[in-house]
Amino acid sequence: MLAPTQKLTEKKNILPEDIFSYNNDLFYEYIKQAYGNDIAELFSFQAIRNAGLLLDTSCEDILLVLQQESNDIDALKKMCCFEVAGNKYQVKLGVKLTINNLIQSLKLKQEQKQNKKRKRCSNQGLSSNMNSVTPINQAQTQDTVTPLESTLSSSLTTNTSSIQSTSTPMQRKLD
Repeated sequence: MLAPTQKLTEKKNILPEDIFSYNNDLFYEYIKQAYGNDIAELFSFQAIRNAGLLLDTSCEDILLVLQQESNDIDALKKMCCFEVAGNKYQVKLGVKLTINNLIQSLKLKQEQKQNKKRKRCSNQGLSSNMNSVTPINQAQTQDTVTPLESTLSSSLTTNTSSIQSTSTPMQRKLD
């Protein structure tokens, strides 16, 4: 049975079929359009250039950079966090959820692609097995029928000859 979040993700998996071929600018542009500029900038800063790299990490790993201090990171903090007391920052819940949901959707998409590939391979294997089995069965059927036909044919010929030879004396008696 699927977990409720997996069911939700499965129903709402709106990722493009070719998402795993998106790299660099195309990937960042898609993320920006689908998930927001803050997420796209965070991925770009972290050099997460494609969906495959996202599958190899976690939300926590991605957000770790926001604990560091630098001018570049401060710009990211303003997009992805809110400021709390003492000049500290807290990551926005929406940012965490978005990254987690995106990673989960990518894993699901990858699983679906693998299942389709397996299904195609097994169907191709099954069809090639069917093609190779059919001629063997046909050959066996033909081999089996041919001797039977020749046996019946010779048997009928033999029986007809014996009937003719036995009927000949009877016909002689009648004549």
